[in-house]
Amino acid sequence: MEERLKSIMVDILDIPMDTINDELKPADVTSWDSLNNLRLVTAIEEEFKVKLTMDDIKAMVNFSQIKRILLRYL
Repeated sequence: MEERLKSIMVDILDIPMDTINDELKPADVTSWDSLNNLRLVTAIEEEFKVKLTMDDIKAMVNFSQIKRILLRYL
């Protein structure tokens, strides 16, 4: 799951895989703007066949939290 999630982030945010760690947050990545955040949420929902709530999306403050939220659905 983590590698699939990283792959999504690499594709959407156009960042190297090795820069993704648990502390990575939108402020660390210039391409992680509101539009790409929306694209990221959509891609995660499609890839993992889940439907994230607004509270889930608001809580996605870093890579670690994204993983934690996603694991609740898997």
